[in-house]
Order: sequence, then C-alpha cells, then structure tokens
Amino acid sequence: LGRSLSRWMFDRGARHFTFLGRSGCDKPAARELVSNLEASGAVVKVVRGDIVNASDADAAVAACIKPIGGVIQAAMGLSEALFSTMTHKAWHTGIQPKWQGTWNLHHALEAHGDSELDFFLLTSSVSGSVGTATESNYCSANGFLDAFARYRRSVGKPIVSIGLGMISEVGYLHENPEIEALLLRKGIQPLNEAELIQVVDLALAHTSADGPKSLAPGLEYDRLSASHILTGLEPQAIRKLLDQGFDVSNGTMQDPRAVL
Repeated sequence: LGRSLSRWMFDRGARHFTFLGRSGCDKPAARELVSNLEASGAVVKVVRGDIVNASDADAAVAACIKPIGGVIQAAMGLSEALFSTMTHKAWHTGIQPKWQGTWNLHHALEAHGDSELDFFLLTSSVSGSVGTATESNYCSANGFLDAFARYRRSVGKPIVSIGLGMISEVGYLHENPEIEALLLRKGIQPLNEAELIQVVDLALAHTSADGPKSLAPGLEYDRLSASHILTGLEPQAIRKLLDQGFDVSNGTMQDPRAVL
C-alpha cells in the first residue's frame, strides 16, 4: 500500500519523500520504488529503523525536509491466534507497530514542528470495527488508531484514520490469497487499487483539524466523527455475496441500519 500511495503522491505533486522501514531498501520492490521516484525527479531519503522505537521515529522525522507536508502511518504486524492461546510476544507483534508507532510519530512531529502539516493518514482496518476471532491483537491495534484519530482531532491537529477492507490488487492480502478468500466469506468487500486511491483522496480532503465544513445529516452533533472513514461493509455488496452463496456472518445484515 505504501508503494502505491507513494506513486499517487508523486503524481499529485509531492517531490520529497522520507521512508522509515526495518529493511530499508533491501527488498527489490523497495529499491525499484526509490529508483523510479528518483529517476522521475523526486528527492528520496530512506531511514532504516523500526517505528516502534521512538529514536527511529524521531530520526525519520528529523530527516524530512521542513516544513513537513504530510505523514502516512502504514506500519502493521500480524501474529494470529485465539486470544486464549495467544502468547505475550504475539500480542505485541500486532499491537506495537500501530499503537506505539503512532504515539512515537505524534511526539516526533510535535518535537520538530507540525504547525504546517497538511495531513496525517492512519491506515486502519475494518477489523477495528468488525472483529476477527484469531486477530484480537490486530483488531485492538486498529481500534486504537480510530480512537487516536479522534483524540488528535480534538486537540486541533490534522488526522484521519481509514478503516480499510480488503485491497484486492496490492498489499498484504493480494500476496496472501487464502486470507483474501476468508475475508470474502465474512462479507468484507474488496477495494481495487484505483478505489483505494479514491478513498484516500476523499479522506485527505477532510483531514484538517477543523474537519469538513459540513457533515452528513445526523452527524452534526459529532464533528470528531470525520476523523474516521470506514470501508468494506457496504450492505448492497454484501447482498451480492449472499446471492453468490457466501455465508456472510459478520452481523452487518442483522443491523437495522443495513436494511435496503
């Protein structure tokens, strides 16, 4: 997802990129992305480190050309098991990149000045709203992102958390088709790469600390609701899955708000 969003940002005019990752440019796909961006005229810095470590997050923010225009927090960790059998290590594998990593970025930005920040995008998951039995750590981590977005918006700082469903053409699920099939059976709707970009484009249009100038009817009472966008649970598409024979059992269709 990070590679896809980086290319989209370049097309929208971004010319300075700083990437933080444990493997740096070791992976061929990462080297290719950096090479392509640089060949197109971008200035790219790669910081090898772990977002879970505050010093690494600080180093990445310090390496950015100032003022910083925007931040995308797309770190994740997976280690699946039922909660009753989940080890302490497995729990923190899922929690730390999103929980500790986001706090580290938040504090690093404050330390280096974030007054001109246009956006802070958190790639959350639909699992923060619809749980999965073997991913309590990952679900909790995404639930934190959605709550943190409300907190940061409440103190007047820009942020938005996007609860993504399946991404069908890029990213982790695209590389793990057996998990993609499982989520389809749960009724989680896929977004292709172009639809993902459209969602991000929409989200960043309303990421300012003040939120959108107008909210959907019924949400005026809660301006912080604009800090979170949820995808992947569209009732009409779920009905199509039911018609195709999928045993959708996530509870969405039992919610009166999903009646068509």
